[in-house]
Amino acid sequence: MVHQQSGLLFLLLCWIAVKAENPPSISTLTKSPTNFKDGDTITLHCQASATGSSTFTYQWFATDFEGNGKDISLSRYSHQVNTGRLTIRSLNHTQDDGYFYCVAKNTAGRVRSKRLLIQVAHLEVTPNVDTSVSKSALQGAELTYEYPVVQSFPEPMITWTKGGSALSESQRISFSASGNLYIGNVEVNDVDRYRSTVQNTYTGQSFSRGPVVVSVTARNPSAILSTPYIILGPTNQVAIQGKTSSVTFECFASGRPMPTISWRRGGQQIYYQAGKFTLTAHNKRLTVHNPRKSEEGVYECRVTTTNQHKSRTANLTIIVEPTFTVQPAMANRFPQESAMFKCNATGTPTPKLPGSTTGKRLHHQPRAEFK
Repeated sequence: MVHQQSGLLFLLLCWIAVKAENPPSISTLTKSPTNFKDGDTITLHCQASATGSSTFTYQWFATDFEGNGKDISLSRYSHQVNTGRLTIRSLNHTQDDGYFYCVAKNTAGRVRSKRLLIQVAHLEVTPNVDTSVSKSALQGAELTYEYPVVQSFPEPMITWTKGGSALSESQRISFSASGNLYIGNVEVNDVDRYRSTVQNTYTGQSFSRGPVVVSVTARNPSAILSTPYIILGPTNQVAIQGKTSSVTFECFASGRPMPTISWRRGGQQIYYQAGKFTLTAHNKRLTVHNPRKSEEGVYECRVTTTNQHKSRTANLTIIVEPTFTVQPAMANRFPQESAMFKCNATGTPTPKLPGSTTGKRLHHQPRAEFK
């Protein structure tokens, strides 16, 4: 009789194992539309699948770019628990920019999705935008004017005029990526009014900035120093391997005569290389395309006249996103039994591995130990 009961129990356990659901995995994670601006509506969709399972519930979470949690319980956010859809109405870049992810759950377990990046197109009008500014410079010296930073996504297009006529860059005149004006080896004929227009080509928004009124004090040519110098040097850049399409270093110079600009890395001069390095006119900008770990290092801008040179350097840091080398496996245990999960990853910088359950971080406690 005992043997019959044991056999029945064994068969029952086997039947339960066959019929049991498996934990879910994320099969779909989308945002529609893929591009959007302030005031638009967007729908995020998360869908899970699992062998032997037909019913899932979903919950959405969000953080800002620094990892701080966001409140998405407001009426603008419409959650569909059974379909995995989250609709956000009246998008606002100050409130909605960040990362969104979902957690799918069935009776056998739960899984967290990857993050969806939400970055809302916008253009903010710069304060005191119509203010006129006067700038003076000595002949043969340099002139710079830095406007307040333009808040825009994507990066705005900025066009310039001088005395009402379109103005382009030259060896002496430069416009930085952030929208500022630089003039090297100033000449008397640089006297004029310089205006610029800022436009976000996606949203269609634009505004004009107040003029920079330039005056120049003439000098005897013998009083003008011939030493080359850098009026805007390259700044440190950070790229994510496999995701950042390019990074650009800028370098503007002045001197009499105007110096030439070259770029170096590891003591070797950098030249145009298709798919890897490009240089703009007068070598003012060096762009590194699809930067990888092998391109990490110190980049030098060197400005040179006949027998003198000055240089300035900047670092390119490459981040390699974490990749799991060991992933945790399912552990079926009876109550009061212990379970151990193993997890390891590689990346640059070295990844940290905080324990979590569906995005809720675990901390050291009597029943949970991290090694």
